[in-house]
Amino acid sequence: MKNRRIPLLIFLLASTFFIYIVVAADRAALPDFIVVLYHFPYGDKIGHLLLMGIWTWIIQACVIAWHKNNGHDARKITVVAWVVAGFVTIEELTQIFIPNRNFSISDLVCSYLGILIFSSVYRFILKNQINKKTKC
Repeated sequence: MKNRRIPLLIFLLASTFFIYIVVAADRAALPDFIVVLYHFPYGDKIGHLLLMGIWTWIIQACVIAWHKNNGHDARKITVVAWVVAGFVTIEELTQIFIPNRNFSISDLVCSYLGILIFSSVYRFILKNQINKKTKC
C-alpha cells in the first residue's frame, strides 16, 4: 500500500503546481521564472507546450505506477491525455471571462501539441521497456 502513496503524492504536487501557475496567471502575478519565457520569441507558446506536456507525462506515469501490472497501459495513457486536454480546453476558455487574460487558439494548440508529443514519447518509452522485458 505504501508504494501506491508515492504516485498519488507526485500527482498531487504536480497538479498543485499547475493550479498555482493558472491562478497566478489569472491574477497577473506569474513567478519570475515563468515571466522570463515571455522575453523570448514564442516563449509563451513553448511554455504552454512544456507545462502541459510535462504535466501530462507526470499524470500518465502516476496512473501507470498506481495500476502496476494491470495491463492496458496504452489505453491509460490515451485516457489521461484526453482528460488533460479537456481540462486544458476548459481552462483556456475560462480566460474569456477573466479581465487580464485572453483566450488564444494558438496557446490551446501549443498545449495540445505538448500533450500529444509527451504522451507519444512516454508511450514509446513504455513500449520499448515492455519489449526489452519480453526478450529476456
